Amino acid sequence: MKYITIRAFAQQTGYTEKAIYKKKAEHWTEGVHYIKAPDGRILINVEEYEKWVEGSAVAQKAPSKSHSNIRASVAVRRSHLSPRLAT
Repeated sequence: MKYITIRAFAQQTGYTEKAIYKKKAEHWTEGVHYIKAPDGRILINVEEYEKWVEGSAVAQKAPSKSHSNIRASVAVRRSHLSPRLAT
């Protein structure tokens, strides 16, 4: 079976339902790893879950649209703290 309920998925994998909801929110993509059925229930795509576990899922979560580069900004700030050599 390609799609199973969260409860059945929890029983098969050993994940708690809470852990599954967290993965859904933080790691999985709707329409790939899970779908919302016409009756409103969330169904897990077992085939895509297996790919995700093996590290070959096409997309886990869309990257942030933020273009800030925290590492670069920290490096710039630190460069101002570095002592300058006398020439």
